[in-house]
Amino acid sequence: MDIILKNRGNYKELLTFKKATVIYDLTYHFCHKYLLKGDRTVDQMIQAARSGKQNIAEGVAASATNAETEIRLVNVAKASLKELLTDFEDYLRTRRLRQWEQGGTEIAWLRKFAVEHSDSAAYIDIAEKRNDEVVANIAIALLKQEDYLLFRQLEAIERQYRENGDLRGRMKPVAKEAQARNRDRAMKEAAQWGKRCPKCRTAMVDGTTATNGNLEPKWKCPKCGEIVAAGPLEIQLAQRAWRRRVLELKGIYGY
Repeated sequence: MDIILKNRGNYKELLTFKKATVIYDLTYHFCHKYLLKGDRTVDQMIQAARSGKQNIAEGVAASATNAETEIRLVNVAKASLKELLTDFEDYLRTRRLRQWEQGGTEIAWLRKFAVEHSDSAAYIDIAEKRNDEVVANIAIALLKQEDYLLFRQLEAIERQYRENGDLRGRMKPVAKEAQARNRDRAMKEAAQWGKRCPKCRTAMVDGTTATNGNLEPKWKCPKCGEIVAAGPLEIQLAQRAWRRRVLELKGIYGY
């Protein structure tokens, strides 16, 4: 049997989530150490970092049922971290501090360090020993790496969506299979009752209808559409089938 709900794995094992956690912890440390208490920027930066981390986790949780929701949440994470990147860049610019250049020795060192470390403790240890300029530059470099990783994650989600679809798409063949199975069962029941179409000899199915609340037991041929009124001994069986159908519609009875 095909699996309908596909588990994408533990979000904590995602590199993007690990990096987002480092960014959140580093941002929390930076804001409480270098920004004034009561400054609105503190809450804004921490909330942006938290939004990035949390939306990655929520996106993975939604991936089993809806790829569109997963894409939307990852995009929200990407946008939140872009906002945080701007805040760190603004901090350096307004205080006339140097921002590390792409391709410089500091960036090369951080890239090598990032490959070997994906836990917050290693970065917080550095942050406690360095000044605000270094910590802000580390955060900026990590945010740029995370932006690229999230872009790659979105590409992977889109590729999986094109190949496998989401829950709604995977449910369609399952629903058709269930309908065919129910139709076959109804035809077998009709065959056991000995009712066959007088025209084509196909096993007939229950075609009971209701008029003003009154049941009108009938047999219907699924092949040619012939309608035959039910005999006296078949009325009870038809009523039972009708009650079962009503319960199905109410969601109480299911196959």
